[in-house]
Parts: sequence; C-alpha cells; structure tokens
Amino acid sequence: MRKDELLNKLRNALEENKSEDINEAIKSLYDLKLYKDTAICLENAINSGIKNNNIYFQLGTIYGQIGDYSKSEEYFKENIKENNDWRAYMNLAMNYIHSGKIEKAIETLNDAVELPIIKNFVSSPSSYICNTELDIYVSALFYNRAKLFMQINEIDKAYSDLLQISAIDTGNFLIPLVMANIHIIKNEHKHAIDYINKSIGLVDNFLKNNKENNNIKYQYFSEFHLLYLGAMKSEDENFKNFVKSNFNSIFEKLIKKSIKSYIIDFNGDIKNNSLFYYTRYNEGYTKETIIEEYLYLSDPTNFNDPIDPIIRYIDDGASKDILNKIRIACLTTTPYDILMWGHYGDKSEGICIEYDISNLLNDRQDDIVLTKIKYSDYLEYNECNLYFEYKTNDNDIKKPLQLLDAFSIKHREWSYENEYRIIRYNKNEKLQLPIKAVYLGEKMNKENRIKLIEILKEKNIHYYDIKHKNKNIFELESKY
Repeated sequence: MRKDELLNKLRNALEENKSEDINEAIKSLYDLKLYKDTAICLENAINSGIKNNNIYFQLGTIYGQIGDYSKSEEYFKENIKENNDWRAYMNLAMNYIHSGKIEKAIETLNDAVELPIIKNFVSSPSSYICNTELDIYVSALFYNRAKLFMQINEIDKAYSDLLQISAIDTGNFLIPLVMANIHIIKNEHKHAIDYINKSIGLVDNFLKNNKENNNIKYQYFSEFHLLYLGAMKSEDENFKNFVKSNFNSIFEKLIKKSIKSYIIDFNGDIKNNSLFYYTRYNEGYTKETIIEEYLYLSDPTNFNDPIDPIIRYIDDGASKDILNKIRIACLTTTPYDILMWGHYGDKSEGICIEYDISNLLNDRQDDIVLTKIKYSDYLEYNECNLYFEYKTNDNDIKKPLQLLDAFSIKHREWSYENEYRIIRYNKNEKLQLPIKAVYLGEKMNKENRIKLIEILKEKNIHYYDIKHKNKNIFELESKY
C-alpha cells in the first residue's frame, strides 16, 4: 500500500474513532519509516477537533523516538492530563532522562508508582498474569527509578526498588547485577558475589532461551562494565580476580551469541561473493598474504578515534582484556573508488585485494561474523541506563545500539566507503580467505609491480591494472 493510501486510511480511522484501525495504519506507516508524515496526520486530526485518547500518546512516542524531546514532553503531558495514561508516565520520564532532568524524571516516576493500576499490580502481580505490557512497564518503572536514585547517591532507595521488582521480574539478569553493584559500593563483597552469581545464572538462561536474533544489547555489556570498574577499586585482590574472571566470561558469552545470531542484510551490495581490501604494498607482508591467501585482522584499539567512537569510549584500561581478544578487518564493495585508493591504497601506489567471502556468508560460527557498517550523525548516550542510541538518517527513529554495533558504527561522513567489517573474537590476526584477484595501483612502483606479478602468476591469481579513464572514472585493463 502506498504512502497516500496509508495516510488516508489513518485519517478515516481517526474520524471514525476506530482504535484498532488507527494502530494498524500507524504500524504500516512506521514500517515505511514515515514517522514525520504520521505525526503531521495526527496533529491535523487534533486541530480538526478529533478526540481519541491514543493520539497524544502516539505523538509523544513519535517525537521521542526521533529525538524531539520538547514536543514529545508536550504530548505526553497532554496524554496524562486527558487520560492519565499509565504508559505516558514512563515515556515522559525517559524524555527527562534524555534531557538531563534527573529530578523531574524521578518526580514523574514517583507519580506513576502511586497510580492505582501500578499499586494493585505490585501488591498482586498474579492478578495481571495476562497483561504482558503492564508487567514489562512496572519492571522498567522501578528499574529506571532505581538507576536514577543511584545517580543522585540515594543508594538505599535504589536497592529498595530493585528488591521490589526482583520478586516480579525473576528472569531479568540486570536486576541482581545492579544490586551487586550497590553491595560493591557499600564494600559488602560477600553479598556482591551472591548477586553476581545469580546474575550469571540468569544470563545463561537468557542466552539459552533467547530466540530473537540480534538482540544482545550494548547495555548488557555496559552494566557488567560498570560493575567491573567499581570492583577494581577494591583492595581485596581475591574479589577483584573473581569479578575480572566472570566479567571476561560473561562478555565472551554475549559476544559469541551476538556473532552467532547476527542478521545479515546486505541489500544486494555484495556482488559475486567478493569484498575488496585496499592496502599499501610491503614486499614481505604482501608476498606472505598472497602466497598463504589470508586477510590480516587488526586490533580495534589502533583504529582512528573520530571514526570509531564507541571503541574509543570503552577503551578505558578496564576493558583492555576484552578488546585485545577482538580482531577486525575493514573491506568494501568495489576496487574502483578514487578516495579509497587515496586513503587506504597508499595514494594509488598500493594494491587492492579481492577476497572470496562465500564461506563467511554460508558457514556461520560463534567467533567470526561479517557486518555492514552503520553510518550515523546521531549517537546519544543514556547516562542512566548506560546505552547508546543512534539514527541512520534524519527521518529515522532512534534505535538502541546492539553489542556488535559498538564495532561497526561510524559517522555518516564516511558513508562513501560503503564499508563492511569482519569481526573476530579471536586473537589470531590471520584469516584464511581465497583470493580471487589483485588490483595494482596506477602509481605502483614498477619494480614492486614486476615482483608481485611473478607471485600472482605462480599462484594463478588474476591481476588487473587500475587506469584513469578520465578525472572521475576508473577502468580495468585485464592482465593474465
């Protein structure tokens, strides 16, 4: 169904006050990423006098997700005023958190806790066993308030909220994890160990039963990372070693699950199962690479900071052990890009290697994955819940960063690279990959070129000279 048809469907549903049809039309518009068009349609409905309790909530949600917190706040307040919608309190509080208004956020969550439906649920959760939305909401409400209390050093209040929901949301491994962190703050290591062990058990259950693909959030790493940082301040070496060992073990489980379940969606960018690696010519290294047919994977801590902000963010010393186990190779989809030759092909004096990535696409493992870089100029950190959100374009909504995204997101200015990354949770820097062909830079040293061609002929690998056709276009000249 086209955009105009969907918007007409939404208008008709609004005029007839059919909530189910309204939600269906909005979902269809969301699927097409028509968030602003949806908001305009809903605002026009309000201006024309249409009354529907869901309109203000939907508008608050849309503007919050696209990052317009002022408008979002306005509509959620109106939703609370008109309908006292219990869902709006949490969303309004999250807006305040994003805007740095911690006291306002706590005040809003305090009001939510006093709502009859929330009080009744807390006192008798079994009565609402079929209300999954309310269940999730109440858990998030108390969890978020606890995290906010911790930000203003109201530790006992935070602990009380976590205890409140630990009996309700029994499978959430973040709850005992934060409780362990509070015990670390209080220097109560025995209790901290008990809750860490409980959290680890719940993580194992989560990973075993989690059927959703690509659902390992960066937030999970952040919460364990925060606990790790707190524990490393302790003078108890045995406790520090316990936390360090478990931190590394948990990260390994999370990253392997992320890799194994990563959804590969390349939108037809990759042709003939080939990706291309630009590099300078180095006689020893280049000869070895081609003879052994491998791709060299780099240490991510050596990446350029402005290009890889999340890697820089977690490279704080405490996470060295984790980052040291990760290796990354950066590739692209064409050997004909002038800028790529300039930046990575040693100003056209280097080479570009065409690799066959069929095995990576067809043989999924838990320690290596091919990802497509996400390009964004919107990356926001939530101090309360320790996660990043990003948008891929101005019309998109915010998305929470997944764990693997920490190693595959860059600023939109670099989108011309059309980059793909091979991420490996293994310190081995050599990845065996068949080489299809090698492209020789236009300015490559003649002596180096002759030596390289001899090796390529011995290996029966095709090679091509890169030539300028005119100012902006490369053409290939085949040489066998």
